[in-house]
Amino acid sequence: MIEIGAIVDNKYKVTAVCSDSGGMGKILFVEELTNRTSFRLVLKYCKDDVPESIHRFCRETRYLDKFKGNSKVVQLYDSNLEYDPPYFVMQYYPDGDLKNIAESLVSNVQLQEKTFYQMIDCISELHTQGYQHRDIKPENFLRNGDDIIVSDLGLAKAIGAGTTFTRSSGSWGTYDYMPPEFYDGDFKEASPPSDIFMLGKSFYWLLTKRSPLYLRETGLNSAIFQVIEKCCHNDKDKRYQTLSELKQALTLTFDIILNRVSGIDRANELLTLIQENLSSENENIIFKVRDFLDILNILNEADRNSIIYDLPKQFFILLSKSDFEDKIQDFLKNYEIFAKDAVGSFVYAETIADYMMLVFDASGSNQTKTKALEIAIEGAIWANRFAAMDTCASKIHSISDENIGLLVASLIQSYSDSFLKSYLDISKCQNNRIRIAVRAIQSKENN
Repeated sequence: MIEIGAIVDNKYKVTAVCSDSGGMGKILFVEELTNRTSFRLVLKYCKDDVPESIHRFCRETRYLDKFKGNSKVVQLYDSNLEYDPPYFVMQYYPDGDLKNIAESLVSNVQLQEKTFYQMIDCISELHTQGYQHRDIKPENFLRNGDDIIVSDLGLAKAIGAGTTFTRSSGSWGTYDYMPPEFYDGDFKEASPPSDIFMLGKSFYWLLTKRSPLYLRETGLNSAIFQVIEKCCHNDKDKRYQTLSELKQALTLTFDIILNRVSGIDRANELLTLIQENLSSENENIIFKVRDFLDILNILNEADRNSIIYDLPKQFFILLSKSDFEDKIQDFLKNYEIFAKDAVGSFVYAETIADYMMLVFDASGSNQTKTKALEIAIEGAIWANRFAAMDTCASKIHSISDENIGLLVASLIQSYSDSFLKSYLDISKCQNNRIRIAVRAIQSKENN
């Protein structure tokens, strides 16, 4: 331990403790014995003598050294990894970390936008140089006047590299912000979407000051919550995959929140362009559809439902192309909300069933097929529409693939108390798992 008043490496005198809350490092205020800087200095040293901790501290120091001159990453002033204990010196930032401005962020949308962009830009600097942070949280972003810099690279690693964490390292990281792949892989599964998960959790805390372990929309703009929710999806493949994709989604969201563009006008404009090009092979239609789907996510429910109502039949076939695989689950979630409202006109349940069967037939994803079938079944139940349920039953009978059969067998069992069972005929089922499920729900009825 280095005490107040101690002289470190014949270069620095310790004047006070700055922070002792870090997992392996302690931060002290110091004065340089020979030079005088225009800014205050702090010295961070490795307070843990466990070899793994020392290794990680030294690695953090080497990483920081690679970002000299970078205004978005905390700057290394001096270091000595041969000293006992190893240390490095950096500038002290009296404005503190992002937690200090949480109150201001809640009521200032422009400040939210600026702050979130700055946070993304900081992490982007790491990703551009081939590093992941792996411990993103509000207190690891320091304020330097109007600028923000990222700090604490103690858990950072090169993208695609392995990890030296042992099983005893379960306490590393910050649990409330940690993506689920870290639990199973003990940090080995870290990737850019892992950092994006933690950014989403950080956005959530800054806007709510609630634990980010469980996300609740209460008190948040629904459009912002949609972005945060996607950042924090448990399945990393369903998050934003790059920081530029996240930033693009935020830009669209803030454009609408701040009335820089009208969301519903832009959605209608894109839909018109899409309809005009549905039969063409124009690559631009892919980008237009992707933009359209992004806008749907952030419209309020009434506007979104009015847009979805006008979607043409061909759109649902187009939507099942692989180009939209990362977005179709979000669309189906929105379509399910729309369907519950739309079947107030009960004949529309047949349209919903027809459109969902188009998605079922065109999609290459079994999860997408199952969700589309589920929405069709729900629409028939909500509207009490027998013709729509007949469409669903015919599709169930025709399924022969074992993988989709397993998913659909589970699905129909969850609707065993509905009038779906009256439309299912064991003799028409082409899949054995589905036959077993149908027999089970019909036996339940007889008993």
